[in-house]
Amino acid sequence: MVSSTNGDKMKSIYLAGTIYGVNENDTEDDKNWKTRFQSELGYPKPRVSDLGKTRCGGDGIYQFLDPIPEMETQHFMVPTDKKMIKRCDVFVAYIQRASVGTSMEVYFASQLEDTPVIIINPNNKFKDDLWLSYHADVICDNVEICAKYIESMNK
Repeated sequence: MVSSTNGDKMKSIYLAGTIYGVNENDTEDDKNWKTRFQSELGYPKPRVSDLGKTRCGGDGIYQFLDPIPEMETQHFMVPTDKKMIKRCDVFVAYIQRASVGTSMEVYFASQLEDTPVIIINPNNKFKDDLWLSYHADVICDNVEICAKYIESMNK
């Protein structure tokens, strides 16, 4: 496991959901949720990692595992995502519309006994979805609440 600069164990966080603004109906909040989430945890700019093609922030307490946009259309994306999900400490999914890929990632993470945290906007039609709530350990109404919850896990 990666350690932070102060010697504490770093939490790796897998970020699932929203393929970088593919849907023109997405709000700006939907398109930018990953950047906002990382900023809430003290990482203003995601960086590209040496761990394959992933975006990572990671010189503090958290490392973010997040496939880069170019991977989203490549066949090797699924096994790569599964490998990253297996090694993450915390799984975070943002669900603002139906997505088979994100739903499969949530299911896969829940079977590995990771900690899936589903971020759902309060007015989202999937907020009360039985399958999502069954496979989630925590459901948060927004990015900020999720970030605070993850910070509380480190105390």
